Amino acid sequence: MPNTIRTLIILLALLPGWQAQPQSPAPDSLSKKTYSYFISKLASDETDSLDGLAYSAAFLSKAKREHNPAMIAEAYKSILHQSEGPQKMIYADSMVAAALQTKDNAAIGAAYLTKGVVYYNARKYIKALDNYIIADNYISRTDDDYQQHKVKFNIAQIKYYLGYYDEAISLLRDCVTYFKAEDDRAYLSSLHSLGLCYNRTGRFEQCNSINILGIADAKRLGIPQAIAHFTHSEGINQYSTGNFESAIAKLQVALTGLEGSGDFANQGAAWFYIGKSYWALGKPDMAVPYFIKVDNVFTGNNYLRPEWRECYELLIDYYRQNQDLKRQLYYIDQLLKADKELEAGFKYLSGKIHKEYDTKKLLRAKSDIEQSSRSGKMMAYMVIGALIFIIILIVLRHQRVKMRDRQKFDELMQHTATVAPKSRKNTDTLDINPDVVASVLRQLEKFEEKKKFLQPDMTLNRLAAMFSSNTKYVSQIIAHYKNKKSNDYINDLRIDHVVGLLKAEKKYRNYSSKAIAAEVGFSTQQHFSRAFRAKTGISLLYFVEELNKKGDA
Repeated sequence: MPNTIRTLIILLALLPGWQAQPQSPAPDSLSKKTYSYFISKLASDETDSLDGLAYSAAFLSKAKREHNPAMIAEAYKSILHQSEGPQKMIYADSMVAAALQTKDNAAIGAAYLTKGVVYYNARKYIKALDNYIIADNYISRTDDDYQQHKVKFNIAQIKYYLGYYDEAISLLRDCVTYFKAEDDRAYLSSLHSLGLCYNRTGRFEQCNSINILGIADAKRLGIPQAIAHFTHSEGINQYSTGNFESAIAKLQVALTGLEGSGDFANQGAAWFYIGKSYWALGKPDMAVPYFIKVDNVFTGNNYLRPEWRECYELLIDYYRQNQDLKRQLYYIDQLLKADKELEAGFKYLSGKIHKEYDTKKLLRAKSDIEQSSRSGKMMAYMVIGALIFIIILIVLRHQRVKMRDRQKFDELMQHTATVAPKSRKNTDTLDINPDVVASVLRQLEKFEEKKKFLQPDMTLNRLAAMFSSNTKYVSQIIAHYKNKKSNDYINDLRIDHVVGLLKAEKKYRNYSSKAIAAEVGFSTQQHFSRAFRAKTGISLLYFVEELNKKGDA
């Protein structure tokens, strides 16, 4: 039902004497009903859309008449669940305002949690996270363990979508442990999300173990829908480990289980990885139909995951090789739209996505194709010119990269000590007891001197435990005095140590990157490689090669 009609029904229902249509309960007949009656009716599967709006409006009218803020908040919550688009946020704001009047931590936390879900469903992930954190602040003051873990789960989902996989893992492990005894569906959802995070961080064996356990527990608990999701996860995991045939088979099974569910997000992911698997097997003609299905998800549902961007690059290349200018131009337009969507919804990740085609190159290619379509005579000249231009760009870019890498290498060689950056001076003050700050800073100094950062699985939680403090204080102090996040602080110390080892002792230059990663406490080679490039600006391989050249000179 259009938003304007929904709004009109609610407003009319609040007017005295208004009568609903015969098939819907009239507000006059509802004026003396109890709150439990409304809550029961609104929770019933038999209540249709029109009745639901009438019940919600009468519920809200009664709560306002009786000046009951807790019930006003509940009424607005029921209305927002029946609303669409921007109206949802209007009702969410009203719900929070009413909850705040209750002075009840549980009610306020629940309201902010619901508002966060509204933002999450609108794919405004940062705003969703902000509201989840506020909800956690209130709910943590209550004894409601279930709500506390519900907030943790929702925060973990945001962390996953924004790429903070290790932080999500920490929260999800806690959720799995708690929900296993409390809520079967929440347990399986937490387990499934944990497996996805393991895959994203390169812990493929752990992801596989999670999926095997999830399928077994879904069968044991009688929740067959979850089997498709764990099978889906394992299909992606098989792709990640290069088992492309197995990936295709498992994802096809998962798609069968997802039929009719309306779960376009997981269907799109399955089609993307099936297409990628066929492409990796050298079967582009079989891959393309699946990439087109991914585009249909984006076009029909305005939904896109960051990794799906690659399918557009592959489609552009495919149709370029097949000299299909019309489709090539279409997918260039789609990729431009995709970049705009990703920039809006995934700002944190957008800079980390590998882009074979950047926006300028896409616009240039689009212009070339359009011009070629208008003038067949000029096609050959334009194609040749474009190729020459791209080659020049590639050569220039290669030269710039070489110069930049060399500059970064020289900068690293000028540093003779592998010490952590000095604590920065800041005239701002922390809202933490100065004695606590001084104690944590002393312990950080010892932590660096004794190289405890080399211990495996060193995290913010472990730091806080070592310092007999809490994660909030430690993270704030590190951010204030070290000018970086706690994970970056630990990783940078490790990378500085690695640089020193490689410069000082030649034997380490013969180690594999996996062996060096283990030597300095990284859980995976991939994490180590990313951290090394983020800290130094160059790859480990380039650094070692240049060190060896310098030694041979």
